[in-house]
Amino acid sequence: MKISLNWLSDFIDLKVKDPQKIVDLLTERSAEVERFICEKDKYNHIVVGEILEIKKHPHADKIKITKTKINKNKIAQIICGGSNISVGQKVVVALPGALIGEIKIKQCKIRSEESCGMICSKKELELGSEEGKKIFVLPKEFKVGQNLTEAMKLNDTILDIDNTAITNRGDLFAHFGFAREFVALGLGKWKKGKKDYLATITKLEKKSLKQKISFQLDFPQKEICPHWCGVELSNIKLAPSPNWMQKRLLSCGIRSINNIVDVTNYIMLEMGTPLHAFDTDKLIGKTLTTRLSKKGEKITTLDGKKHLLPLNSIIMEDQKNIFDLCGIMGGESSAINEKTKNILLHSPIYDKVKIRKTALSLNHRTDAAVIFEKGVPRDINYFALLKAVELILKICPTVKIKSEFKSIENIKTKPKIIKLKKELIERILCTKLQDKKIIEILTSLDFKVEKKKDYFSIKVPSHRQGDVNIAEDLAEEVARIFGFNNIKTFPPLFSLSENSLSKERRLQEKLDQKFIEHNFFEILTFSFLGPNLLAKAKFKKNSSSIEVSNPLSIDQSLMRENLLPNILQIAEKNIRFKENFRIFETGKVFQKQNSFCKEKKQIAGILVKEDYFINKGILENIFNEKLKAEITFTFNQNPLLLLEKNESAQIMLQNKIIGQIGHLNKEVLENFSLPYSSVFFIDLDQFLEIKEKEIIFQSLPTFPSVKEDISILAPLDLPAEKIISLFKNIDPLIFKTEILEVFIGQEIAKNQKSITLSFQFRSKEKTLNENDINYLNKKIEKVLQKNNLKKRFI
Repeated sequence: MKISLNWLSDFIDLKVKDPQKIVDLLTERSAEVERFICEKDKYNHIVVGEILEIKKHPHADKIKITKTKINKNKIAQIICGGSNISVGQKVVVALPGALIGEIKIKQCKIRSEESCGMICSKKELELGSEEGKKIFVLPKEFKVGQNLTEAMKLNDTILDIDNTAITNRGDLFAHFGFAREFVALGLGKWKKGKKDYLATITKLEKKSLKQKISFQLDFPQKEICPHWCGVELSNIKLAPSPNWMQKRLLSCGIRSINNIVDVTNYIMLEMGTPLHAFDTDKLIGKTLTTRLSKKGEKITTLDGKKHLLPLNSIIMEDQKNIFDLCGIMGGESSAINEKTKNILLHSPIYDKVKIRKTALSLNHRTDAAVIFEKGVPRDINYFALLKAVELILKICPTVKIKSEFKSIENIKTKPKIIKLKKELIERILCTKLQDKKIIEILTSLDFKVEKKKDYFSIKVPSHRQGDVNIAEDLAEEVARIFGFNNIKTFPPLFSLSENSLSKERRLQEKLDQKFIEHNFFEILTFSFLGPNLLAKAKFKKNSSSIEVSNPLSIDQSLMRENLLPNILQIAEKNIRFKENFRIFETGKVFQKQNSFCKEKKQIAGILVKEDYFINKGILENIFNEKLKAEITFTFNQNPLLLLEKNESAQIMLQNKIIGQIGHLNKEVLENFSLPYSSVFFIDLDQFLEIKEKEIIFQSLPTFPSVKEDISILAPLDLPAEKIISLFKNIDPLIFKTEILEVFIGQEIAKNQKSITLSFQFRSKEKTLNENDINYLNKKIEKVLQKNNLKKRFI
């Protein structure tokens, strides 16, 4: 948003002339100023010239060679492509050294012909936007050689304000709001009679006719338009606006259109309330209704674009058509043009939430929409209407007021009074201020202050009711105007001590470190995903899934219930660059439980091109050896759909299921273009509920162990865990049983698999001899025979 210092001078006398000092103080206490532009500096080396001669360029059809007088004694050859140049015109010439946008003008050759400057258009000078390639033709009375800033009195300084710094301050989207801020900051003082500019009913109101507005105004849902005011005008004659108005609009980034539209834009920039004019001869019937749109309704706006209206957008309609997309842009059907004779000029206040939703849904953000969605200060719209009519009568004398100045207050507002204790200000600012200073600051911002015994009673002005709601807001106002840099600093009066980490944080840090030590890469993904990714990873949306109310896209419409889908997506992106790798993530997952959202901490990972047994071994090492958690693995009775049914397991902790581990099935591998891979996920909340195991010292075994490996043939669908369980507790000398290898191939029947079991024998009392080992082998053979399991090698 751009603010003109010359425009501010209509209301205040500037005390500070240095633009940099103004920028610094505004940025510190009110709103961030991105830059300032001094027109005197902007148009250096740009002068008034006169075209004396024009001839064709010998090597180009679309450009011409001119002889242009640039001062009393010098005529320069300048090549120009302007479509409207002619001999005798006074034009704007950028001499070598001038800066046009980001281009520095130099003397150069164009198609072998010398050119000593550039004849400029309004668009190139940022003084307007001409159609096609028209140059800027100056009035004939301008003197040749005169600097453009002197000729056009371009002596303004423009402040470029960062809109995001004032999103909570609807009053600062206007010059009058900044005039108030300048006075409060000591940058200026009010001109006589200008401080009460908004509170004074102008003489114009006395000219208001008793004649009613010729339309019945209907508001079925009053809350969408809390305040509406308008007036009818006749004898309209559209014409260009005066130069002073065009220049002010252009300095703030708005191009001139015609006298009526320019007035509405001018008042919007000056007072912070958008207005709009409708051609009443184009409206059908005598009832105008402001309501919310219904499904399927459409409108064509002033820019010629057709819009399918989002449900519950604010619109205005006559008895046949929708003619206004309220707060955003007027409709094409009611637009004023050169044939317009009668208009309805209105100045409404709309529900800012609905305006913002509509603008975002249609991706159609106008200057008016930005102001409406920040909140038009209450009651200012009526005075804006009066001021607009004053301007129209001034620049278009033929216009007549046709009706009363109609004001409709659909929702009344109550005065907002806040109690502010001096102790609160001192506590927040950590400094003491005199009562006089506090009252002076708040009064300068138009707050009405009444000093009570032990507090201040503050009446909030209408233009601040949107952002000042509690005593702390008032304390902030005092602080920023007083100046944060004026508050003395001092060291804290207490010592700081490091807070100990929570059990959850300690566990996560340990796990992250251990996985990194096992060559895993840690990733961090969004908590959102979409139905397409869920389906791709073989997960299903169900009653426990949480939908995002206003997602940025369909791909971020659900909260994740498991980390694996996002991990698979990251693996898919990285498989192009590396054959095998390991990645993991620690984060929260979300599930709906009885209309509430339950969060769980989870860790999950994938080992690309590595199998289940490596995956299992890593988890056992991290959790059992490093964390002493003693997790176990059991047959998976209800595996996730993305896992191979017979190549997965449940992860157990103290007889509770805390996760799953297994190979990805073929369909998921194909979906994500991955080679064979294994994955796991573990619910970490379960670890927070168990007590850390006490470490007890055990001496090393006195006698050596004996290892026996046996390969057996087993049914393909028989889980390995069930085979291992067969040998539990058959003899105390067998202290460990595990699977070394599973083999499926040409030498094995289709419905069978070869499993290599490893047994370890040991006695606490002696070294085992051959008889002891034969005895244990016979016990193992009996178990195999009993369960119809055969040795592969005899």
